[in-house]
Amino acid sequence: MCGISGFCDFKAQSSREILVHMTDRLRHRGPDDAGYLLLGEPHGQVGLGHRRLSVVDLSPKGHQPMVLGDLTIVYNGEVYNFHAVRKELESLGHRFASNSDTEVVLAAYKQWGHSCVERFIGMFAFVIYDAGTHTLHACRDRAGVKPLYYYWRDGLFLFASELKSLREHPRFAAELDAEAVRGFLKYGYVPTPTCIFSHTYKLSPGHWLCLDAAGRLTTEQYWSVDDCYRRPLFDISEEDALAELRTVMTSAFGLRLVADVPVGLFLSGGYDSALVASILSRECNVAPSTFTVGFEDPAFDESVEAASVARYLGTSHTALRCTEADALALVPKLPDVYDEPFGDSSAVPTLLVSQAARQHVTVALSADGGDETFAGYHRYRAVTETLARRAVAPRAMQVGGGGAARALAWLASAAAGPTARALESAAGYASAVLLARDTSELLENEVQVVPNVEARGLLTADWRGVEPMPAIANVYRDGLSALLAHEYRTYLLDDILVKVDRATMHVGLEGREPLLDHRIIELVARLPSSMKLRGERQKHILKQLAHRYVPPALLDRPKRGFAVPIEHWMRTQLRPLLDHYLDDRRIRAGGVFEPRVVASYRSAFLRGSRVRPRALWVRLWLILMFEMWREKWY
Repeated sequence: MCGISGFCDFKAQSSREILVHMTDRLRHRGPDDAGYLLLGEPHGQVGLGHRRLSVVDLSPKGHQPMVLGDLTIVYNGEVYNFHAVRKELESLGHRFASNSDTEVVLAAYKQWGHSCVERFIGMFAFVIYDAGTHTLHACRDRAGVKPLYYYWRDGLFLFASELKSLREHPRFAAELDAEAVRGFLKYGYVPTPTCIFSHTYKLSPGHWLCLDAAGRLTTEQYWSVDDCYRRPLFDISEEDALAELRTVMTSAFGLRLVADVPVGLFLSGGYDSALVASILSRECNVAPSTFTVGFEDPAFDESVEAASVARYLGTSHTALRCTEADALALVPKLPDVYDEPFGDSSAVPTLLVSQAARQHVTVALSADGGDETFAGYHRYRAVTETLARRAVAPRAMQVGGGGAARALAWLASAAAGPTARALESAAGYASAVLLARDTSELLENEVQVVPNVEARGLLTADWRGVEPMPAIANVYRDGLSALLAHEYRTYLLDDILVKVDRATMHVGLEGREPLLDHRIIELVARLPSSMKLRGERQKHILKQLAHRYVPPALLDRPKRGFAVPIEHWMRTQLRPLLDHYLDDRRIRAGGVFEPRVVASYRSAFLRGSRVRPRALWVRLWLILMFEMWREKWY
């Protein structure tokens, strides 16, 4: 696990000193080693920088940038099955000088080119420069666990693991992107591929990027979660599905123990982390060290439940206590950790647990991705229930109400032969399109923080009217599939994974997400939706599997998010931050938000208005996070 940075400067106006500054800005991601390589090329300069957190092959042989013939790599992440890939490469004549997965990735690229990634099981973002063809190639893992930002303007291409590194280049132009500002207000994060700064982007998951000597930049997709949901359903019983799921999970979880440093597991006491711990203990014959953070407020404390699960499984368990003061001290640091506006307040406890775990281990497994893969959020049930009601309710025969599909179906029933088949196909497609549209609208209502209409009043004239891309633009077999595919490539990617990557890497801790092994989503996406959401039972099949290892009595309880009492703190200990950053003159000088509207939110919140109280504090938290970010980075 590391931090990478670099550039292709077609004007040859960069320097090694700039490269060093860009790279060392990521020292927190890689405190163990650093490497810098500046190449003079016919088309300009190429700089490659690397900060290393030593996890696999701790020797100097794992140093980066790493060179193999004309190829040079800087790499962030882990390919967990690199031993198997290495054996295949050795059978083809390759020889290796180290025991690192970096060398295997580089040799695999030399052997197979872009198709090498099809053999990788892991999380990664890497850049390979080919001096033979004068071409730069960048790649990001399927789920987007590892980040990769890039900037492309006026003959300068920059890339880095975090945005703060790009800012170290003197020609980086920090200009706010209007679509990104609106996206942040709408969702609480900046949606991929946009970035808070113009001309700056996030490489989308499952994609390659190529930049050639002529300055032509192209991207290509090698994997898509949407494709997983478009494939035919498996004709499989629930018992056989459980067996398949246990097999692939055993492989996925076991691979994520590959390391030459201590590995631990975050254990919350909920289903997802309990299942990871159970399979490691019972199927992989590994007793993982488990960690839980306990909080003073019992409403936010799961340490007792986690301890019960740990005792039952016999893990080596550590309960780490965090005080309210510990949590409050982290809030002013959030803009440095999350160098793009980020509104998920659970970043605070995630930082706390990362800090605590780093005192004991270098690698920590978490159970992120379970809700988005197996349908764990309450909103999935709410949306699918509404879709079901709409499906049986009578509608007018018009396109907007689904009438087009109904009319085509009626005509097909009255026709015969090829005409009927064509109409049936058209009716099915029209129904699917309308389903996607309905699902998109319902999900937007569930997840958006500041709706478009309200945002137009909250934002000043310079920032109004720029809408993020539509939520769902694809056709799926059913509403739940549409929801899960969408959340996998939006909320999971830009909220959950950003939160965990920045929090863990801020303290030099490698986070691994075993439930995001691509083989799991490729299996679960093709299971019937009823195996995931059954009536009021969320994550049905995952819970069925977990019950084979842990008694239901230890796990069955209301779902709780990973949170701290931010709303209460904003009225009390964090009130000075609210007063300072939401001051009328300060908001007016910033020019993004309408001072009058911000003042009305703040006044209503502080006097304890019961009109949409959650909406008020969440809106104020987003504005606070943006203004704190703006002070530091813009």
